[in-house]
Amino acid sequence: KDRIVKTGCFDYSREMILRFARNTTQKGRFSEDRAWKAMKKFKKRNMMLSVHQLEQQLLSKTLFPVPGLKSLGGHDMFYMRPSRYFPKQTKTKTVIDNLAYVMNTMLEKEHCCTEGIGFVACMDNWK
Repeated sequence: KDRIVKTGCFDYSREMILRFARNTTQKGRFSEDRAWKAMKKFKKRNMMLSVHQLEQQLLSKTLFPVPGLKSLGGHDMFYMRPSRYFPKQTKTKTVIDNLAYVMNTMLEKEHCCTEGIGFVACMDNWK
């Protein structure tokens, strides 16, 4: 707790701190150093993204989570279709924000945090 307060990372919720801990395990064991490094590098701006900010991007169905779709290993999946991205209409930053939002939302589940997530990319009509 002292490390968190001293470095100004106190604005992470307990759930978010637990998510860092789950995502940085090594061989099934918690690694405080890895969790700490990840917390320091994490762009807090990604925590502030919302579905309202990304509504148009999500409606384009370029990148989104697929409810119920699992990999053979049981990982939740998100779908990506690059042919629905048009650089002249949508900034690359917006697509990256969408990716960050989708992954952050998916990683709210304990299973996804500890086991990971996957994605399917449909490359049809992509040039």
